[in-house]
Amino acid sequence: MERLQTETGVKDTYTQYWIDNLISRARDLKKAQPQRKPTEIQDELMVWVNENKTKIYNPFLTLEGISSLN
Repeated sequence: MERLQTETGVKDTYTQYWIDNLISRARDLKKAQPQRKPTEIQDELMVWVNENKTKIYNPFLTLEGISSLN
């Protein structure tokens, strides 16, 4: 991620917080339950992401005319 930011000059500190948070949560889940498959952890975190889209997506990206997301 940092390499891409350096190459492109694009940084989104709002979203980076959530990326770091999800990586940390994935590591904690794996440490707490090492027998779980990575895909199970990913699925669990994706459910959380889908339930919390309004928190984690940069509000700037939801402005009309900014992107094709809206």
